[in-house]
Amino acid sequence: MKAVPPSFHLPAQEFIAEIQKLNGTPKEFFENPEIQKVLLPLLRSDFQITDTYQYHDENPLACPITVYGADQDNLATLNHLAPWKMQTSAAYKTRVFPGNHFFFQSQKEEFISTLRRDLLETLDV
Repeated sequence: MKAVPPSFHLPAQEFIAEIQKLNGTPKEFFENPEIQKVLLPLLRSDFQITDTYQYHDENPLACPITVYGADQDNLATLNHLAPWKMQTSAAYKTRVFPGNHFFFQSQKEEFISTLRRDLLETLDV
């Protein structure tokens, strides 16, 4: 797995450039300093969580897990999805959609339909 260098601590303009590279943030964010002022602290916190997270081995959960990913995601590749199987002693599924890290935006209807079906199946409704 390729390590991604932390970015939550970068100066504002460098941090914004990193966000822009992800291709999932609306253009209005990049065009409006007032929106940036409000959202940058939240985004930094989000990035800090993922940049500093360290996995600790624990017993698997006893509930089913369904993992959703995309075939062109360079951040969470299909190889990154497979280890989730070790986190459950119950059923496990992987759902792969066309698209990049923000596939749920481009595949919105199909994703919501699949998620709904999976939730109902899990709840056995």
